[in-house]
Amino acid sequence: MELPQFVTSIASCCPSRTSLLTGRYCHNTNITSNSEARGSAVQFLGNQLDDDYLPVWLQDAGYNTFLVGKFLNSFKEPVARQRCPRGWTGISPLIQDVDTEDGGEEAPRAPTYMEDCNGVLTSYPGAFQEEIIREKALSYIDEAAGSPLPFFLLISTVAPHDAKGKGSTYPQVLPEYKDLYPGIRAPRTANWGRPTPITIGFSPSTPNRLNATDIDGRYRARLQSLLAVDDTIEAVVKRLACHGRLDNTVFMFTSDNGFKMGNHNIPREKFTWYEEDVRVPFLMAGPGVPRGVYVPEVAAAMTDLTATIAHLAGASPCSVQLDGAPLPLDRIAAAYPSPNQPGALSATAAAAAGITMDSGVTATVSGLDCPGVEADAQPASFSSPSPSPRPFPRKGPSGRRRRSVQEAAEQKAGRYAAGESVLGVQFVAAAGNGSAGEDSASSSSRRRGLLQTSGNNKFYYGQWSNVQLIEGWLDVTMAQMLGKDYRVLRACSPFQAFGAPTEPRSGGHTCYKYVVQCSPKSVKSLGAVRQLFDLGRDPVELQDKFTQFKAPYNGIFKRLYDRLDAVLTVMSYCSGATCRNPFVAIHPDGSVTNLEQAMDDKFDDLYGGFKKMSYKRCALYYHPANEIADARLVPTQPAAANYSEDEEELEGG
Repeated sequence: MELPQFVTSIASCCPSRTSLLTGRYCHNTNITSNSEARGSAVQFLGNQLDDDYLPVWLQDAGYNTFLVGKFLNSFKEPVARQRCPRGWTGISPLIQDVDTEDGGEEAPRAPTYMEDCNGVLTSYPGAFQEEIIREKALSYIDEAAGSPLPFFLLISTVAPHDAKGKGSTYPQVLPEYKDLYPGIRAPRTANWGRPTPITIGFSPSTPNRLNATDIDGRYRARLQSLLAVDDTIEAVVKRLACHGRLDNTVFMFTSDNGFKMGNHNIPREKFTWYEEDVRVPFLMAGPGVPRGVYVPEVAAAMTDLTATIAHLAGASPCSVQLDGAPLPLDRIAAAYPSPNQPGALSATAAAAAGITMDSGVTATVSGLDCPGVEADAQPASFSSPSPSPRPFPRKGPSGRRRRSVQEAAEQKAGRYAAGESVLGVQFVAAAGNGSAGEDSASSSSRRRGLLQTSGNNKFYYGQWSNVQLIEGWLDVTMAQMLGKDYRVLRACSPFQAFGAPTEPRSGGHTCYKYVVQCSPKSVKSLGAVRQLFDLGRDPVELQDKFTQFKAPYNGIFKRLYDRLDAVLTVMSYCSGATCRNPFVAIHPDGSVTNLEQAMDDKFDDLYGGFKKMSYKRCALYYHPANEIADARLVPTQPAAANYSEDEEELEGG
């Protein structure tokens, strides 16, 4: 299954991964930067966000948990020696040896790890990052297969990130791939070399201020480096097949952020709200996941991925509220009874091969794929799981485990010896189900019903809002981005304000992107710079509707603007339920749950009566006092947020 409208809520490494690990928008964790001052592993661990996050919930649900590769920015030797992130049965974090000023994490040339934060650095001179990550991931699969417990494995690759050192900073490419894709160029989309508006100011104002040769070379290296990731995926699939675990494993594939390469006249960088930065791939496969389908109607974000993993595993947060909701897989399956992806088997052909629409992944393996393991080339098919989802939040069990790696190691041997039942679904960057107290029969029953909707879960499945928040406080070294804050609403809907979408395979849906930016040079005079794009008709974000429609606004533009600004205001301060469906904060009776319903003209006075969101000042950090919002749309601020107040405000000169 592919979701083409999947986004990260912040186009920056550490904050995005924090959203994945916590299931919360960064305004609820205040991890807003890669730097140690306002983000990174230093702030994440220092604020004890690992007390109540995904691996802890999964362990409480009876899972073994593993991570290999990148954890969070600035996870350096002193940090690793101080303590390990909690919740991991096994962790092989890549140790960052040198920081850039803004917390960048270009990987060291020699892969360096500290297994389970044991105090011993292990380097692999001459080795390639992805080869080491692959071998460690396979080792964890072998370990997990020896346990009766289900498992979660998060593989965080380095590719296609830039490298560092005295030589080339292009991504690392394996020797066997270095000659591939000769002559390929970065896509020359319509926004390539086109400056951003002066009021936005992210790029030079002179068009095509770019080194095309460097951009094309770097783009080629990124493609080449990703082939090693393909190799890792293949190896993982085969190793699971070797252990007979493939047919009950759910796979998820995504990225923490995108990247511009000449788009909007920016040579190479992320950090903005543009589609190149925030819209990332999302692929999902496994038992109960609709097979071979491309779903343009469902928009989702990183926080929804966290909620989906927890839901599949039967896990719940201990005390925090999740800002996302489990993906509506049942509705997707009902809408797509047959594959629609090019190259996918038709329903008839799949049935003839014994493959159902919700079958797990299949693979054929040989002895070479299974060192020391008896190969199981044709694992049994696995039927769709399905317990009734538990509403979030739910308090965790008393005395919940907040286990560090060391604590997990002490308990692991005892669990193996006890011979606990084989449970649930093993998964790689995905989820299974079950809790340690279930027997295999009840576990199977839970799995079979996992994707069915019960009448009590209308909030999650019947009220999918299709709106996502994108936010940023640019604590970066680039002068043209430094200190610029923004809140952005990305709302997808069949409602067509400006005409039918022209994008192919849109499913009749479009996505509106509404931007409210704080720029230090104009905050006193303008308060905020605003943009609005209809992505179904303008995917490259060049046709700002605020330049087409002039104040005083009226008609369809005003009606859409009023709705988007009100929903953005709710999302900007949301927590838990109001993040999952912000329309409920505006329509408490639950009669409106999406943009199409909200566009009814009977609500014109309601939405037109709200004050528009704006800024008092720009800052390098998040604090609600820096912003202007209609108090009727602002819920009580979550107590967990730690606001910085000692920063100098950034105002224009």
